[in-house]
Amino acid sequence: SVTSRITFRGRGALLYDPRTETTAFSTNIALFRMFHLMHPSGGKLSLDDLYLPDWINAANVCDEEVTNRDGETESRYHGGFWYRYDNDPVETGRLIDQAGELVVYERGDGKIGVHAGEYVAPDTRLTEADITAFGFDANARARSTVLAVRGRYTDPSVVYNTVDAAIYGNPYAGDDDTQRTR
Repeated sequence: SVTSRITFRGRGALLYDPRTETTAFSTNIALFRMFHLMHPSGGKLSLDDLYLPDWINAANVCDEEVTNRDGETESRYHGGFWYRYDNDPVETGRLIDQAGELVVYERGDGKIGVHAGEYVAPDTRLTEADITAFGFDANARARSTVLAVRGRYTDPSVVYNTVDAAIYGNPYAGDDDTQRTR
């Protein structure tokens, strides 16, 4: 018997864009991720399951014009990808998220939102003088790479209570040691 495998290949595709409420050809990574979340080979969600203001912002961030190494202007997060219909949807989603520096999350209201890969100015900036101590997890393997850093600090604006600092780095830290993580 012959087994066929369906492969999705995306050098751009007809994707729904919540900014225009239309379906058109695009290479926007945020729109690819939205497509994947709603596709039967991905998240199997409906449009009502997504928090559209986040997805609109993510699509806008992906469309921002940036200057590349050659001095040419291009869109920030555009491209294409391929995956097989029976690939692990979590792993496929993770690859798309990494390509667009997206962080997909579930909001308190149950809808799926996204943080786009954009610079956000910090509310509080700590300097070397502010750091009085730090700890290191001695149980980590010696060959491990640091993919994410999380800190806690004493915030004078909340009566000197300890507060978590925002995550910096790759939120999908794993055991893989690939060229990307090196």
